[in-house]
Amino acid sequence: MSRTAMLRRSFLLSLPVFAAAASLPAETTKQQGNLPIDWPARIARLGGPAPEQSPVKFGAGSISQPDRYEYGSTLTTDGTLFFFGVDLGHRAEIRVSLWQDGRWSEDEVFLSSDTASYNDPMMSINGERLYFITDQDNGDDGFDIAYVEQGDTGWSEVHIAADLSTARDEYFWSESISTRQFFARDTAARGTRPDFDLFVQESEPGSAAVRLPAEINTRHHEGDP
Repeated sequence: MSRTAMLRRSFLLSLPVFAAAASLPAETTKQQGNLPIDWPARIARLGGPAPEQSPVKFGAGSISQPDRYEYGSTLTTDGTLFFFGVDLGHRAEIRVSLWQDGRWSEDEVFLSSDTASYNDPMMSINGERLYFITDQDNGDDGFDIAYVEQGDTGWSEVHIAADLSTARDEYFWSESISTRQFFARDTAARGTRPDFDLFVQESEPGSAAVRLPAEINTRHHEGDP
């Protein structure tokens, strides 16, 4: 199957707030998780520079483009799909690029909406969920942590991570090998200047998120764990 066919098998999500999401074939995207990752070997396989060399622009011309702000990126566990956020000014969307024939493909829209933002993508350790943040609830509750899951027929519709999301803003989900979940939450009173601290939540069902200690959280802004 060609890259275009793989990336353009798209579906419209059932909720009207969503505009579009790329539905990649399950056989292409389904991952089993392969940590710990041999990063030097992965970088070499993808044709990138060795870690000790000077930094170079990533995916120049396909992912990194002039006059565009790209950020908040993540790879699938096999390193063949690259998800990242693109700032559109009034909102953000998540795009995806495929490693094929020794290069990164031209990116295509994965999650986008005329009324909501999607950004800060991060792949789960087992490779079965793509987490991100969104204000899809028309901004009433600010930004929440959400995810889509991979199944036998592709990606699911968007789910809000109810155990992590509150009426406050939550940003930038990440996960440790032990599946502890880390994220940033605004702890300031409503209507005041945002003050984000880092929180951790254990993997056991029903666990509550706990603010990380003073060695990490200060009177300043902490984020993007």
